[in-house]
Amino acid sequence: MPPATPLSPSAEQLRSWGLEPAWSRRVTIEGADGQPVDLHVLDTGPGPKGTIVCVHGNPTWGYAWKGLLLELGDDWRVIAIDQVGMGYSERGRPRRLAARIEELVTFCRAETEGPIVLAAHDWGGPVAVGAAASLDVAALVLCNTAVAKPDDVAVPPLIASARRVVDLSCRRTPTFVAGTAAMTAREHRGALRAPYRTADRREAVRDFVADIPVLDSDPSHDALAIVADTFGAIDCPVLLLWGAKDPVFHDRFLRDLRRRRPDADVQRFDGAGHLVALDAPIGPIV
Repeated sequence: MPPATPLSPSAEQLRSWGLEPAWSRRVTIEGADGQPVDLHVLDTGPGPKGTIVCVHGNPTWGYAWKGLLLELGDDWRVIAIDQVGMGYSERGRPRRLAARIEELVTFCRAETEGPIVLAAHDWGGPVAVGAAASLDVAALVLCNTAVAKPDDVAVPPLIASARRVVDLSCRRTPTFVAGTAAMTAREHRGALRAPYRTADRREAVRDFVADIPVLDSDPSHDALAIVADTFGAIDCPVLLLWGAKDPVFHDRFLRDLRRRRPDADVQRFDGAGHLVALDAPIGPIV
């Protein structure tokens, strides 16, 4: 089956979601497979304080950073990228963790200048941390994520359940997408589900879950191990923004990140859940 045609959200959709239509644009970069790949981004345009590149997790898209786009867009250039196969970026190009890291590096080198702030959530966290080793990063902002599975922590139940029936829960039905969207306020759910209405648009949702390394033999195990080492060694300030009600990346994952980076600043939001960037007013403290 040929790749699904890249599709941008309409101006009417963007306005209904509280986003500026002018922020939506398409970017072509060289993919990790050596072929051009078509990406969708939300980009607020130049800002005097610098550039923040935001990396979503699974199964969300650039809308997950609505708060930063709206609250910081006057002072910063805020770019929320849709990863390959996700959101409104090109479909039909399966990716593992190492490829996603490489493509984020390529994007940032092509589209930004000077030191950047990398912000990331969920499984966008390892992608951003991995990319940070090859970029000029002024700071790293991580929201409810992990760079490794702590030894005393089981695979999060939502992820474990999805992996057992990964094609059914993540591609053939919208169960995983709808379950994630239901973790935040109703006003955000339609926008979060919009890019994933049909099975062919959910293939990367399935692939992302399947690529989470659990065993040493899993294909992305070594790549994630490198990410964990990078997180401990990277020479930039780290800010951890944490939704305390998250059933996926709960406080034991936060403790693991703090153990690896005792110097990290932490802002814990007691009333926020997994989608902390939508649930809490994080913009002013970034």
